[in-house]
Amino acid sequence: MLFGLAYFAEAHQLTNFGMIEAMGLAGTSSMMLGSCISVASIQDDECGPNTGGIYELYVISRNDILTFPELKANSKVELDGEIVLKPGKAWAKWDFAEDTGEIAFKSEGEAGSQTFTQETGVYIPRMTPTIANIIANALNGKFVVAIVNPNELVNIGGTKIRPMKFDIDYKSGKKFNDKNGGEYKFAVGISHPPLYYTGQLPTVAAPVVPVV
Repeated sequence: MLFGLAYFAEAHQLTNFGMIEAMGLAGTSSMMLGSCISVASIQDDECGPNTGGIYELYVISRNDILTFPELKANSKVELDGEIVLKPGKAWAKWDFAEDTGEIAFKSEGEAGSQTFTQETGVYIPRMTPTIANIIANALNGKFVVAIVNPNELVNIGGTKIRPMKFDIDYKSGKKFNDKNGGEYKFAVGISHPPLYYTGQLPTVAAPVVPVV
């Protein structure tokens, strides 16, 4: 059998991959690699901005979102249209200490079953009754966050279907000049990196129109 295959390959001047195609085991190189998507080239843009950190953080409850946009055609990360909020709802802007905000994502899981973990974290100094009340209300909530980065791009963490979980780690410090504040984090396991959004982020709620 092996001699026959070798003769067949030599007679038809087939490479190893050509043999695989000829035997009907694969039709394309992507099939041979067991890949379900084609990969495009990544080209370095040395002239474009590449500043680290985040400038602004906006938070909204999953329950306050009326409709969440679909993805653009042929994209797995670009949203097509507006995140529409329910009447009377708005994004909440969370101020944080300068140079402490970060978004991160990483792949995890076994080959063939990989997903992503997304995280958005900031440091907010001090603790007040107002902040403590916001924290108490946020615990066990489900959220979508919007992050404005220095490169003038807006990332969306979580979705209406897969919202983010909120966590806080507050420390008052032990010494007079220690930091007094909390690490605030939103996290979710999801099938894609943070999404890209070009719509509006209203922080003032639209008026509720009474039903007559």
